[in-house]
Amino acid sequence: MSELVILSLGPGNFDEGFPAVTVRLGKPGNLSMQFTGSLPPAPEIPQLYRNWQLLYQALCQSSRGSPPIEIVETGVTHISEGVFQDICRCLENSINSWLSSEAFHKIELQLRTQLKISESVRVVIESDDEYIWRLPWQLWSFFQDYRQAEVSLSSPEYPPPPQLLPKIAKAKVKILAILGSSKGINLQKDQDLLKQLPGVELKFLVEPERQELNDQLWEQGWDLLFFAGHGCSENNATTGRLFINQNPINNSLTIEELQEALSRAIHKGLQLAIFNSCDGLGLARQLAAAKIPLPTI
Repeated sequence: MSELVILSLGPGNFDEGFPAVTVRLGKPGNLSMQFTGSLPPAPEIPQLYRNWQLLYQALCQSSRGSPPIEIVETGVTHISEGVFQDICRCLENSINSWLSSEAFHKIELQLRTQLKISESVRVVIESDDEYIWRLPWQLWSFFQDYRQAEVSLSSPEYPPPPQLLPKIAKAKVKILAILGSSKGINLQKDQDLLKQLPGVELKFLVEPERQELNDQLWEQGWDLLFFAGHGCSENNATTGRLFINQNPINNSLTIEELQEALSRAIHKGLQLAIFNSCDGLGLARQLAAAKIPLPTI
């Protein structure tokens, strides 16, 4: 059985720091060890992240021949892959410098003392801070050494899992695959991979209308929901929007707008939801609020 690490950052933010960091570790259901520490303010990390995001978007637009993004507030006047690589290194160095602060380093030392490099480790980071969720945590030097460790994110508060109907043995796993707006991207590979899965009953909705999607979630019993296509986060990453088709209007929806249909699907046995879309932070938060058993973004 793999080891479980719950890293709770507690209240705080990058401007003021995180004064009450707690880590618990052990086996799932028996987190027998706990250590405490803190993290100092690091306001430069969100700014570096914003610069990285703007440069990444600018390079993507440049590669597609679109007009370049004008980056004014960051002071960046020249966009190139070299500049982008420089800011990637700065972001990685800043993250590791922050996590090497004295009050947090003792937590990392305890993790390295109690955990074996060769064993499987699940690390769950609990925080409500938007930029904690946005950070590329795989760049933390701890994960460079612990190659069998996987990281996931969670809100500090979460409801109990919903009560599901008793599972009846099925010959096949039922998958509803939604292929949303494909403007500028190729979703054929997603479709081909899904078709190769053994032991499944697969239904594709290709750029569906809202009502068609709602009806399928409401009326049918699905084990797994899959979405591939464009997405974005809104309202400080508290809301996720999925673009389901390329119509001039009614071409997108939020998880909140699907709340009733999703609740019905969960009650009828939905176990897993997989979303392959960009900028899925707001989506992840809304899915957690919707009590999806195992959302994967």
